[in-house]
Amino acid sequence: MDKTVGIIGLGIMGGAIARNLVERGWRVIGLDIEATKRTELPLANVEIAADVEQVSREAPIIMTNFPSPDRRRGGREKHRGFRSVSNR
Repeated sequence: MDKTVGIIGLGIMGGAIARNLVERGWRVIGLDIEATKRTELPLANVEIAADVEQVSREAPIIMTNFPSPDRRRGGREKHRGFRSVSNR
């Protein structure tokens, strides 16, 4: 079984899930619009993807974590390519 998961949105929930999965032996490829998350999570062995396309190529399982419907709409558009990948 491929133990690789992509996580889009590495805030409070996504970051905690990513850390827990890494601790349990999973390869986690993450993506977030906030630079602090992109620099913080590699310290916990979370790989940071360049874009949504990379996440979709490398991870057979993809989770999205957004804080609210309003933020989700704004965040989704900031992740380049999210709509095209999510509509597959």
